[in-house]
Amino acid sequence: MNSASDLGALGPGALSIVAEIADERVCSVRVVSSRPTHLTRLFIGRSADEIPILAERIYSLCGLSHAIVATRAIGAARGAASRAQSNQAQSIALLSERISELLRSSVTLALHENDAMRLDAGAMRPLAEVFSLTRDLLALAKSSRLTTASDRDALKSIVEKIGARARILGLPGDPDMLGVRPAAASWFGQLWSEIVRDEGFAACVPDALDADDDPAVLARLRSDGEAFAAVPSLPGRAPETGVFARHWRKTDFYAGAATARLGARMIDLSECLDRL
Repeated sequence: MNSASDLGALGPGALSIVAEIADERVCSVRVVSSRPTHLTRLFIGRSADEIPILAERIYSLCGLSHAIVATRAIGAARGAASRAQSNQAQSIALLSERISELLRSSVTLALHENDAMRLDAGAMRPLAEVFSLTRDLLALAKSSRLTTASDRDALKSIVEKIGARARILGLPGDPDMLGVRPAAASWFGQLWSEIVRDEGFAACVPDALDADDDPAVLARLRSDGEAFAAVPSLPGRAPETGVFARHWRKTDFYAGAATARLGARMIDLSECLDRL
């Protein structure tokens, strides 16, 4: 028996998932991406200095990360060394974007839970404030105006406000604490409770990519190009990147897959604030 969910009909960027089921068990799963390929054609004929700006506009998620990667790649190709001040500003901007994306993904997870997670406006206010503050922090970092005392004071004030609101949301203060859990009555705490109640999957050790995998990844990029970039895979493996691949050893691993992954997000958020 085959059960298909043809999300590709929704348009470019969707996924089509086909599962083969026998005796009420999933035997195989095939995932097909309709993500647009050949985006590199948009860069042809443009000056190198335009590419980072264009990359940031094209990619709606982590656009700044794409822009900075493009900037550094172009600089390396030109043999130019980045200025220390620019690197500091870029690091702050990347951490700001990372905090925003981690919280956005947590909100998406909360929206899939039941009515118990539909918190009132007061409970959601610190979350909205963090999103606003990360935008302010990003704007300050992108301006590269971090040389004056007033700019550094403004930066410190924004970071302190983000940290204070993150604690209200239930984010633990110590990113190195093993099996970290949020405060019970907090927004993160309520989300955790809902996930634990519905937990149905055991956590597995991720097949995390590391530097030793770079040759295999580069070989596939050279042989398959954008087809590999659209649906990356390595033969016989199920590689994983992201916060769970980085932090799974510190999570409450035996509580289940979803809670372990939420714990990894909280650890990563705490580390971002600590680095800022």
